[in-house]
Amino acid sequence: TYGVGPKDRATHLAGSAFDASVWEIWPYLAAGATLYMPDEETRLTPERLRAWLAEMGITICFLPTPLAEALLDEEWPGEIPLQALLTGGDKLTRRPASTLPFQLVNHYGPTENTVVTTCVPVEPQDAGQSTPPPIGRPIANTQVYLLDGELNLVPIGVPGELYIGGAGLARGYLNRPDLTAERFIPNPFSERGGEVLYRTGDLGRYLPDGNIAFLGRIDEQVKIRGYRIELGEIEAVLARHPAVKESIVVVREVGGKLLCAYVVPRPEVEVTEEALLEHLGRFLPDYMLPHAICFLDRLPLTPNGKVDRGALPAPQYTQHAETHVAPRTEREEILARIFGEVLNLSTVGIYDNFFRLGGDSILAIQIVSRARQAGLQLTPTQIFQHQTIAELAVAAAPVRAVAAEQGPVVGEAPLTPIQRWFFAQGAAGRNHFNQAVLLELSGPFEAASLREALCAVVAHHDALRSRFFQETSGEWRQRFEPPGGEIPFLVEDLSAFEEADLLSREIEARAAAAQGRLDPVAGPLLRAHLFEPGGGRPRRLLIVIHHLAIDAVSWRILLEDLLLAHEQIVRGKPVRLPP
Repeated sequence: TYGVGPKDRATHLAGSAFDASVWEIWPYLAAGATLYMPDEETRLTPERLRAWLAEMGITICFLPTPLAEALLDEEWPGEIPLQALLTGGDKLTRRPASTLPFQLVNHYGPTENTVVTTCVPVEPQDAGQSTPPPIGRPIANTQVYLLDGELNLVPIGVPGELYIGGAGLARGYLNRPDLTAERFIPNPFSERGGEVLYRTGDLGRYLPDGNIAFLGRIDEQVKIRGYRIELGEIEAVLARHPAVKESIVVVREVGGKLLCAYVVPRPEVEVTEEALLEHLGRFLPDYMLPHAICFLDRLPLTPNGKVDRGALPAPQYTQHAETHVAPRTEREEILARIFGEVLNLSTVGIYDNFFRLGGDSILAIQIVSRARQAGLQLTPTQIFQHQTIAELAVAAAPVRAVAAEQGPVVGEAPLTPIQRWFFAQGAAGRNHFNQAVLLELSGPFEAASLREALCAVVAHHDALRSRFFQETSGEWRQRFEPPGGEIPFLVEDLSAFEEADLLSREIEARAAAAQGRLDPVAGPLLRAHLFEPGGGRPRRLLIVIHHLAIDAVSWRILLEDLLLAHEQIVRGKPVRLPP
């Protein structure tokens, strides 16, 4: 794509900890080119860097993606010594103008494959061109495969994980044989033994012209409100708005996972948060819309020129003052107070969207529980259908008076029809007739309070304390144990699994093992596992219940009661659950 010789003037801008520095230094020196290094302020200031490149007569230069994109917006003379601007390290979202006096070349490659794996000259922006530039094709002596979860090649246009092989591949990780075995796998396409492929954790897809489109990291796929979201898709749509110069989308933990977009607008164009949300809404589903959009003068960069996500300011997840409408009725006041408590917001307007404020299905259950305590009858389904306080106030009904609860049931009882059917099927698979939920926890969920809340729920729901026995006649019956017994509640330390995919697989394996440990005869019919990933990652609570004691409707009630009991325990109040 580009050649380097003794007459070239190249740059060394990357920090020594950035693998691109290896690529900047040795190939140029080996070719007899001259290396130039700017001062720190020039290196990170686009306008000064542009002037420095021209003054030094630089002919070839590598810049990390954010800096390269910033240079594309600078005013360039019609002629300049610079012939090639090389970039890589992040997803390139923009194409150069047709008037750019040098060639932009995009690169992709993890450190494990000696810096560069693919490259492509980036074509100028066409009038109808809205897709981000590709990462190109493999360089010489390198192979790239896009594979599915079963290591099969994916068709053109179908996303797959990038696997890399070839002469530049590393031998593994120093003193990490476990991680080496996980990431460097035998090459299923090689007839020679000993060849391996590196599993990158990156997603891509083949384009019809043979180039590869980069889709982002697999671990950048986040799950919010039950939906799997690729942050790169949101960034790509933002980049198509004419007022957006740069953007990045991150996940913030504020009482739950919230999407936040950081946007650097073009100085000559005015843009509002509402306009960008309207633009995003034309191309993306509601669950992919950011909860907040922050406007910045420029994105903060690390010394290596990449976006410094840790330096991004905390967003304000509140509606604009000019659109805020205060509660007008008693019901709206009750719901506004509950929304504020659950979402940790000081003010909530009656037209503020529950999910835009950071709500999810678990928080919806908390809303339902608190509303019931306040005398309003709601369901989680209603919150999904009516997402503002104004709508929910109309949909809510007053809680009907109920008869006093009779107290816990203890002793023997006949089977229900479905239970009789179950035992008529024989013993095969009896301990595996289960249902389970895996909850992602955020907030003050500690092991002790969760255990106490689960015990309260088991004491409250008689079916969870049932055991089954067979009489000498062969008839099956059930017996309800008294409250107060221990329930299996295991706290499992998973901090050793640092890789996101390794952690996910370990949780899946332990969850599968837990499915076979419920015994309807000896008990228990419920067990819980609290997975502690550490490192600031959210806890996961697995609850497994035998199908003899639970169904789809009962799950909703049980989860509502669990959250309500936990909330009362954390507040130091006695647990009082609805009948």
